[in-house]
Amino acid sequence: MIFPALILPLLLLFTPPASASELLIFRDEIMGVREEQLISELSAQKHLDASLPLKLAPIDLNGDGVDEWFIRQNTTSSCEADSSCKFTLAVLKDKKPVALQFFQARKIGISSEKEYGISKLLVYNKKSDDFAFSVYVWNPFEGTFKPQ
Repeated sequence: MIFPALILPLLLLFTPPASASELLIFRDEIMGVREEQLISELSAQKHLDASLPLKLAPIDLNGDGVDEWFIRQNTTSSCEADSSCKFTLAVLKDKKPVALQFFQARKIGISSEKEYGISKLLVYNKKSDDFAFSVYVWNPFEGTFKPQ
């Protein structure tokens, strides 16, 4: 009985902590004036294709109480299988919507871990592996997310 009691603390000591994450929940409806302005502005800047349907996922990445938006447009019917769906990360800058970054991926998750106070992104972009992802962290010097 002493042996298992000694092994358990050692296992806990050398086991890396689990990183919780959540997948983005996209919706088809544009809700509110801010989102209407967001879609209108990004379409006018040619960041969105007005002929394709889109889905929105608002999420507060930095805890400031203001949502950022992931916008997903399926450019092909097989974009999920090919890990090539188009994701646009849009933010408010000087109270105006701006496309901050673009991703080609199957799906995107948000990590509970943060870098510089901003949630890390889990970008599932490996065509041959549904569970593999690349971690993107905020780079304040470049004002964008970069692979970790």
